[in-house]
Amino acid sequence: MRYFPIFLLLCTCSCLLQAQTTGTIVVKMQGMKSDAGVMRVALYSPTDKFLGEKPFRGMTASIHERMAECVFENVPFGEYAVSAFHDENANQKLDMGLFGPVEGYGFSNGARSFLPPPFDRAKVTFREQKMIAIIDIK
Repeated sequence: MRYFPIFLLLCTCSCLLQAQTTGTIVVKMQGMKSDAGVMRVALYSPTDKFLGEKPFRGMTASIHERMAECVFENVPFGEYAVSAFHDENANQKLDMGLFGPVEGYGFSNGARSFLPPPFDRAKVTFREQKMIAIIDIK
């Protein structure tokens, strides 16, 4: 019975340590042309192939008043890059034209270029309980 308080203390410390190693990333997107379709958002870690088929986590969000939001919970602290695109026709892919994408898209950290940016330009460091990333869709 005298070891029970020590056991409770260890359990409490363990829970506190675990709570401090993960958090929530909120991705807010703005600037879509319309409310048609959905937003497709991918969260990439450094070990994932950035803009590859298999992100760390992916999510779809509804669009209201040309804005959308995705909430990624229980994300381990570290570096991540976010990509998002406005899937206007809901065909689950970024439609391309002769001169590049015809649907709006954007990346974390404001990374933008003619070619897809490298992970290092789009990465953000996540080390708080909650982080908000705002992505302008163009």
